[in-house]
Amino acid sequence: MSLIVHGFAPLNEKLASPSPFCLKLETWLRLTGVDYQARADFNPMKAPKGKAPWVEFEDGTKLGDSTLIIAELERRMGVSLDAHVDEATRRRHILVQRTLEDHLYYCVLHMRWVRDAGFAVLKTAYFGKARALMRLIVPAMARRGVVKACRAQGIGRHSDADVDEAARVDIAALAEALGDAPFFGGEAPCTLDATAWGLLANVLYGPFEDAMKEALGERANLVGWCERMYDRAWGSRS
Repeated sequence: MSLIVHGFAPLNEKLASPSPFCLKLETWLRLTGVDYQARADFNPMKAPKGKAPWVEFEDGTKLGDSTLIIAELERRMGVSLDAHVDEATRRRHILVQRTLEDHLYYCVLHMRWVRDAGFAVLKTAYFGKARALMRLIVPAMARRGVVKACRAQGIGRHSDADVDEAARVDIAALAEALGDAPFFGGEAPCTLDATAWGLLANVLYGPFEDAMKEALGERANLVGWCERMYDRAWGSRS
């Protein structure tokens, strides 16, 4: 199967994408051994849902949303990262996924896009190599959209201190959920590992210095897990 994944360019040696959802999908693909082509050409006008990642299948089908893409790949190809995970654990993993993608992710957006200090770093890291016109126009336009989304979700209505504390609580809960296991899937990674890696790798290995990175750095089991995930999925990046 020829699968094309549309997203963003790598941020640094350890981050194949600054998008947690793009990184989630690519990590899942690498862990399952599904062949794909990554293209750093994201255009919201072409994406089925206006967001990254989105994919093109060999038959021309276009699909957006990392979770829906993974489900479709499981259906089409009969591959899964969760064959070794029992049903009760899978249901618990859904709760953790929701915490990551529907709450902690917005804390990340708040720290990087809403706050002036974070946005100053982001503009250079994300857009520093872009053409001059894009550097001037796109960051401000994108920021307005993110600020609006954070306010609609609710995180954007809180103080910086309250958002920092919410992120610390989430990180502590994730550390407790992982415990002493090598992966969230036990002895081997599962879909939740790919999901969590997409977000936590961006926190740990990104250029931002904020409360979330500090909280993550204090959790030795999560830091060790990040290193294992990098070695398992990305250590031999080609």
